[in-house]
Amino acid sequence: MILGNGLVANNLLAFQDDKSVLIFASGVSNSGEKNQHAYDKEEQLLMAVKDTPSKLVYFSTCSIFDPDAATSAYTIHKKKMEALIAKTFPNYLILRLPLLIANTPNQNTFYNYIANRVLNQERLEVYKNAWRYIFDAEDLSQFVPLLIKENGKGGKVLNLVYQNAARVPDLVSLFEKILNKQAKKEVIERGTFYDFDTEEFASLLKRNHINFDKDAYNYATLKKYLSRLT
Repeated sequence: MILGNGLVANNLLAFQDDKSVLIFASGVSNSGEKNQHAYDKEEQLLMAVKDTPSKLVYFSTCSIFDPDAATSAYTIHKKKMEALIAKTFPNYLILRLPLLIANTPNQNTFYNYIANRVLNQERLEVYKNAWRYIFDAEDLSQFVPLLIKENGKGGKVLNLVYQNAARVPDLVSLFEKILNKQAKKEVIERGTFYDFDTEEFASLLKRNHINFDKDAYNYATLKKYLSRLT
C-alpha cells in the first residue's frame, strides 16, 4: 500500500496493492518548509496508521547529518518522526534519502532550483564549501524492494545514499556543461562537508554485483533529466 502521490510514491507503484508493506510517502517534501501545520499534518497521518500490520517504510533525510541544517524545522521534524516510529511501530524501515534528482513540478527541489536559475540566466547563490549527495529518484524502484526483502521484521534505519559526495560548485558546473549555459553565479563563503555511514548501502551494491562510479553517476543522472529540458 502507498500513502502519498508525489515523487517517491510514483517511483514505488509496484507496492500499490501489496498489503504486507505500507509505503509512507505523504510527508513534507519541502526542506525549507516553515509552516508548523504541514509538519503536524504529517505526524497525524503517521499516527493514523500506527496499528497497521504492514511493514512501515518511511523516508527521512540525510540532512540530519549536515551541521548547517541541524536547526532547520525540517531536520528537527525528521528526527522527531524517526524517534516516534521507533517507539510506536514494531515493524519498520526508515530510509534516509539524499537529494533526489528528477523532473518534477515541485519547484522547491535542489535540482529544479539550479536548473531554472541556469536556464533563465537568473542570479544563483552558490555556497563555496557546501557538499551534497545526489540520487536518481528512479533508483528507488530498484533498491527499496531489495532493502525491504533483506530487512525482515523489526526496526531498521539505513542511509540510502551512494558514496558520491560532491561540492556544490562542481555540481553547478555539471548543470552548466550539460545545459551549455553559464550561470550568473554569486559564490558565497558558506557551507561545510558532512560525512556519515554509507558502507551498508555500498555493501548491498556489492552483494548484488552493481558497479558504481561516482563521477560517471553524477554526470549521467543530471544529463538524463536535464536533456529533457532542452
